Amino acid sequence: MFKQLWGSLGSAVAGACCLGFAPVLAGLSAVGAGFLINDLILVPLFVLALAFTTWSLLRARRQHSRNGPLILGAASAVVAFVALWVLTPLAYLALAALVGASAWDIVLVRHPQPGAAGSGATGTSP
Repeated sequence: MFKQLWGSLGSAVAGACCLGFAPVLAGLSAVGAGFLINDLILVPLFVLALAFTTWSLLRARRQHSRNGPLILGAASAVVAFVALWVLTPLAYLALAALVGASAWDIVLVRHPQPGAAGSGATGTSP
């Protein structure tokens, strides 16, 4: 469950690096990871993090049977990747939506609706 939140945060950090967000770039340089500030490394890392987050949302969807977080997360991942080269503010907005979709998904997994798959409810009344 928290793997997907880490995946979303990884997507956000990789996206922020690709977009040139100064505090993230400075933080990576400060911890000795300045070699990561290269689009040849960051773009594949960004794609992997987006794919991992979307895969995590798909797995969690099987637990709570709600499509909302998966649809929001998949759309946000596509928009974030495309907007990386087209419109920078839209990329930031899409990354925020991706983190929001993961948080929404975590809430749904922790508090399943009665009768949802994996909730233990049978849907029958006595």
